[in-house]
Amino acid sequence: MSLTQLKDFIDTLSLLYRELQQHMGSVYNTQATPLQVELVNYIGEHPDSTVPQIAKARHTSRQNIQVVVNELLTLGILTKQVNPRHKRSYTYRLSRTGTELFGYQQEALVNFLQPLAEHLPQAQLSTSTDLLHTFIRLLRENH
Repeated sequence: MSLTQLKDFIDTLSLLYRELQQHMGSVYNTQATPLQVELVNYIGEHPDSTVPQIAKARHTSRQNIQVVVNELLTLGILTKQVNPRHKRSYTYRLSRTGTELFGYQQEALVNFLQPLAEHLPQAQLSTSTDLLHTFIRLLRENH
């Protein structure tokens, strides 16, 4: 891949990210921030997660995650339990309200993606996903 192709690749990823961010608010029909939506989805798929686990998975600081977790606790979307492995920390899971929101978000996402999936060849999508994973791995290894 040439430097020009790599720059075009990165520019296209940036454009895709902005487009998805713009559409996801209307898809989920919510005033929640993108990070709040991401955390609801993450905790819905990984119940009993700790803030450090979430931060590591999201490649961000624990402080950034803790702020959003606190917001979601205040909104009644998350509940916290004492971490059995570390008594001075907590694990988080979705509350009943959070579980309903997670279900709604998953359904909305499927409804949004289904028409797109019908127009994307599976082989190209698989190759693109592999390329993105390789690019992420190289970024982490080299910077």
